[in-house]
Amino acid sequence: MAIPINFIKQNKKSRLNASLQATGLLIAVLLAMDPINANSQEKVIDKQFIAASSYLVLTTIADIETTFSVIHHGGHEENPVMKPLFKSGRPAVYAAQFGIDAFVIYLSYQMKKSKYKEFNKTWWIAPMILGTSHAACAGLNFRYIW
Repeated sequence: MAIPINFIKQNKKSRLNASLQATGLLIAVLLAMDPINANSQEKVIDKQFIAASSYLVLTTIADIETTFSVIHHGGHEENPVMKPLFKSGRPAVYAAQFGIDAFVIYLSYQMKKSKYKEFNKTWWIAPMILGTSHAACAGLNFRYIW
């Protein structure tokens, strides 16, 4: 059965819109969490925190979508943990990956508002490492798409 090209383009646009809405929702939740640290009267959720969190979420979306594109072109997921999720479909993959992202963002939030210098100076490392690994995987996936 052939699928019309307009349907495929429309489906890609709706996935992109849903991804952007999820990113906007995440940013709104971050802003509502606890914008002021009671101890130092400094903002915990500032531009740097939002940038690091957005980087993590956007690279996660890029990794997921490029992986599905590779699978669509005849490839397969090589990660044994993620393989069953990719067979289950997008909702399962997004739920698992955004659950991990939410945990990392919450952890970095708690580290940033901590009274200990070691934590509030290194809060950005976890989202950057995970985001960079997603970006690298998305980049590697492009080898098979184009």
